[in-house]
Amino acid sequence: MNRCALNLLKKSEGIVFINTCHSGRYQMHSCIPSGYRLGFVELFLRKGARGVIGTLGGVGDKYAAEIARDLMQACMDSPSLSVAALLRDIRAKVVADLGAEQTQDNLLAFIYTFMYVYYGNPMTVLRLTPAGGQTDD
Repeated sequence: MNRCALNLLKKSEGIVFINTCHSGRYQMHSCIPSGYRLGFVELFLRKGARGVIGTLGGVGDKYAAEIARDLMQACMDSPSLSVAALLRDIRAKVVADLGAEQTQDNLLAFIYTFMYVYYGNPMTVLRLTPAGGQTDD
């Protein structure tokens, strides 16, 4: 993967949302001295992504799908908010839900939602493009 050009990533100026276990963690690299850390985040940013959303650990499939859906919905509802602000608002909602009713489902949603981390410029705004690539801009 490190040798792939990922040209479409650079051209799209998009962000990467990756739901694999520990995708948001940096890990020590045995070939590089001085404790330099590598991971998916570093790779995607180096290849041209404007930002990367990854996880600090494994997230249940049901919750991963819900969080991805919530992020896309939040982006459509508030297109001027940055990715960091959208994640903040999604986290605030799960905190409110947990405070309103503490169920196992709400507790897992709370834990999993806070496992998502964003790397990139905190002011980056996500612009969704509809099927066919046509925008209103």
